[in-house]
Amino acid sequence: MSQTEDYLKQKIKDFKQNYNAEVKLNSYSNKELRLRWKDDKQSALKEWHYINNIADVERYVTCFVEKVKHYNNMDNLLWEDSYDMDLFLYKAMLAMNRMEQCFENNKYGFSTCDEEKIDSMFEKLNNGLEMMNDVILRIMMQE
Repeated sequence: MSQTEDYLKQKIKDFKQNYNAEVKLNSYSNKELRLRWKDDKQSALKEWHYINNIADVERYVTCFVEKVKHYNNMDNLLWEDSYDMDLFLYKAMLAMNRMEQCFENNKYGFSTCDEEKIDSMFEKLNNGLEMMNDVILRIMMQE
């Protein structure tokens, strides 16, 4: 295992200790959201096989951040909006996990990723998470 791969593994572990989207998605008590999560999780796991390079991982990170920005600019938010943000974060973390699991496999284009690129992606994730927490706070205040 390379030093960069160890670094990525630790960054993923640290991020999940701070906020684990899968745990959050499993904790929704709304029956409709729980059923939706069951389907969405299966769909996301199928997408996992199409994450083959750094650009794919970056796309998932960017999609999460853009989804959060979208909700940040909205009024009249719903709990379903929180679910959507969690789902996009879950997918972004799946992409990060895919990169970590296949890092040294030459079939994939992950081994060229360096610590600077990893830091950049996690900075985006952390900024998105911070903004997401603000949006969730707004949702709770509306209730």
